[in-house]
Amino acid sequence: MLKTLLPRRLLGGTSVGWIDSEIHEWLQEKQVERDMRHGPSRGWGL
Repeated sequence: MLKTLLPRRLLGGTSVGWIDSEIHEWLQEKQVERDMRHGPSRGWGL
């Protein structure tokens, strides 16, 4: 995750915007991992 934080911040996104997008992408990655681990029926709940 940290590898993707730095370049986007350097590209000049607004602080809130890039934090929100990073969190959103991180949550999506976690959901995909959970989906693969538990199956689609349970994998997408937060």
